Amino acid sequence: MKIIPVVCQRCGAPLDVADESVRFVTCAHCSTPLEIVREATQSHSRILEQIQAVTEDHSRRLEVIELQNDLEKLDQDWERDRARLCGRNETTGKINDLPAEGQLMGGMIAILCGLAFPFIFFKWEVMHVLANIVPVALAFWMGIRMIREGIWIQAAFEKKRDHYEFIRASLIARIQEAKHG
Repeated sequence: MKIIPVVCQRCGAPLDVADESVRFVTCAHCSTPLEIVREATQSHSRILEQIQAVTEDHSRRLEVIELQNDLEKLDQDWERDRARLCGRNETTGKINDLPAEGQLMGGMIAILCGLAFPFIFFKWEVMHVLANIVPVALAFWMGIRMIREGIWIQAAFEKKRDHYEFIRASLIARIQEAKHG
């Protein structure tokens, strides 16, 4: 058996490493865990705490990069969903943050038309009064339905936006924690 002379990196005490397959030892003098590094011309020890510290630093940096990638993907997905849900202004290209704006406006216009119809076409004869009731009722029904649908669309959009903002804030907090932790 060939004994390889190596010294402890912390206290300088001699270490006797009897086997070439031994990679880790503990110094008998200072109890420091060491790694035995073998090179072509010599062997030496390296303090494992330093290796562990470097490994932990790299692990933390990798976690930050992964979280930043998750944040970027979340932002890209939200912009795509937002554009799909809200649509874009054709002249400016900006995304409209009121996805139900058309529904709400259309509903109000339908109700206003229903209110205006009898004044425009009203005649005091019984048949004309009955004929005016159908378009007025239809306009009111359509208007209320469009407004209700617009309110539902807007609420669904806001819920999705709130969820995105919550996840985004959570990711930012985790990035800050990983950077400083």
